Amino acid sequence: MDEISKKFAHNRIKKPLYHYYGDLEKGTLNFFINSFSDAQNTLSNAIELRDKHGLDDGYRKFIENYGQYDIQFKKDDEFGDERDYKMFSETAKPYLEEIAIKLGALVYRTRYATIEPDAVLGWHVDQPTMDRWCIVLEGEQTFEIKTRQGNFPQKMMPGQIWFINSSWEHRVINTGNKRRLALLGCFVYNANKEDNK
Repeated sequence: MDEISKKFAHNRIKKPLYHYYGDLEKGTLNFFINSFSDAQNTLSNAIELRDKHGLDDGYRKFIENYGQYDIQFKKDDEFGDERDYKMFSETAKPYLEEIAIKLGALVYRTRYATIEPDAVLGWHVDQPTMDRWCIVLEGEQTFEIKTRQGNFPQKMMPGQIWFINSSWEHRVINTGNKRRLALLGCFVYNANKEDNK
């Protein structure tokens, strides 16, 4: 079993499918919504990371109605994994710190992600090098994880902070009639964090 396969297996066995951490403060939610208009599409970074880890699961075929816009960046000469995406603007600092405090861990590769109305980001897995969190900012979504025991959907509403076990095959459905805007990021999941809910 190669290293990536071992990491997938570990994440699937040792971590829950979902974990709800509570809600963002209203001011933080508004900051990220209002800052989105300045963001530039950086979906190519996601594709580059997937390629680096050998994830060729057809991801490109369903990204027509999907976009990613990095908030945290890496230095130009760095390229390893998500941990390299740790630079951010001073303006965003207090808001990213709130997310880190709620998660009980540093956050990396924070980015906006959009899904157009009635669209689906199809079944895929994410590289298992770090854990993932998600916060819907506008619109609504159902996140669905597929395991050997079946499919497990989770409705996510604006402001809710979620750990998502993206080592399992999963898809994201925009269940609303407007574009879904979310924040995604990476961190190290800690099941023992005192205020986990």
